[in-house]
Amino acid sequence: MVVHARNEGDLLLEAVQELIDVCMAAGCPLHLSHLKVAGRRNWEKGPALVALMEHARDRGLDISFDQYPYTAGSTYLHAALPPWATEGGVDRILERLRDPATRSLIAQHIETMVGPDRPTSDPTLRAWDNFVGAAGWDGVRVTAVADERLKHCEGRTLAELAEEAGRPPADFLFDLLVEDSCRCSMAVEISSEENVRLFLSHPLGTVGSDGLLIGKPHPRAYGTFPRILGKYARDERVLSLPEAVRRMTSAAARRLGLPDRGLLKPGMKADVVIFDPERVADLATFAEPRQFPTGIDSVWVNGVPAVEGGRLTGLRAGRVLKRR
Repeated sequence: MVVHARNEGDLLLEAVQELIDVCMAAGCPLHLSHLKVAGRRNWEKGPALVALMEHARDRGLDISFDQYPYTAGSTYLHAALPPWATEGGVDRILERLRDPATRSLIAQHIETMVGPDRPTSDPTLRAWDNFVGAAGWDGVRVTAVADERLKHCEGRTLAELAEEAGRPPADFLFDLLVEDSCRCSMAVEISSEENVRLFLSHPLGTVGSDGLLIGKPHPRAYGTFPRILGKYARDERVLSLPEAVRRMTSAAARRLGLPDRGLLKPGMKADVVIFDPERVADLATFAEPRQFPTGIDSVWVNGVPAVEGGRLTGLRAGRVLKRR
């Protein structure tokens, strides 16, 4: 089972334990998607999360995870609203955001950072990953909008945009969602560098970019793999270069049930990347995310050159992969 835990913050350990229990009872493997610990008040749970996974492994569960090497996550902007405000789909969200009384209640729930550590008798409130509560308004960045008239918002934080507009951040958020019909996305600073490094050093891990290629995307869309090879393997030695390559190739292929991928040997698909371990580095930033890395000379997909001399060839060599 490949799954996103239902909570990555206040109830992270409980959510992961729930998945472990389900998979132990069902007798199926468990792979946790883009592992992280969200929210400053939860960062100390990183070691406990690792211990939880190791205990499950020692009990016989085939468990693994993937991650991207950044402290910011990314998703659609309406995920900044409390769960009750997003129920029923986009039309219902927009209806609520157009109603002054409901807007006020949503703003109150966001600003008070309600969670399990703040008990309440209000039945509309429940534990949720409050992105604004975890990152602050200056930690939520608009990455993409659909309406061309709103393009000036891309790459900027809600705090910046609200200050420029002379409005409270919550009001700016709500109006942006309405004006763009909830099609906008965000990047949000929710994790710690210590936990990124902790998970990267653990042998149960693999690598995934989890990238959305729209607007000014999270830099992980362009920088995930070279960032691990350069920053974390070569420069900081969080993991070895061979181990980094293994996680990106054979470990990921085996986990996904792709027996003809991930290794350089006869009979395998010729997926090959040639890079300079001394030069490979990510260049993508939040301000300018659409930047290709340095140090990668050639890429072959299914034996067809997709990159030569560091430049795209324009040849389409990829195809949808199906598990066997």
